[in-house]
Amino acid sequence: MGVIGDSRVYEILKKLSEQNVKPHIIFMVLRLHEDEKLHRGIELVSKGFEATDVYNTIELLVVKGDLTRYGKRTKITDKGRTILKLIGEIIVIAETIVIE
Repeated sequence: MGVIGDSRVYEILKKLSEQNVKPHIIFMVLRLHEDEKLHRGIELVSKGFEATDVYNTIELLVVKGDLTRYGKRTKITDKGRTILKLIGEIIVIAETIVIE
């Protein structure tokens, strides 16, 4: 993967914000599916996550091809596993800049 410029990073992050996409919810949805089983969004909602965030993220991931829909359930795709791995790497980097 090539290096992207600051303006491109800014535009990507701005688009995520405008689309109400929350990176931590993407991570949690993909992480839920990591076991290769079929899952429903209610599993995260019952753990206290905002229903709108969870279901909007699931729909986005289905459209992007990171999850496949089987009725009311979804399953992670190869592309989704790759995205989850990349997010994991980003988290390691982000830990160095987050102030607790």
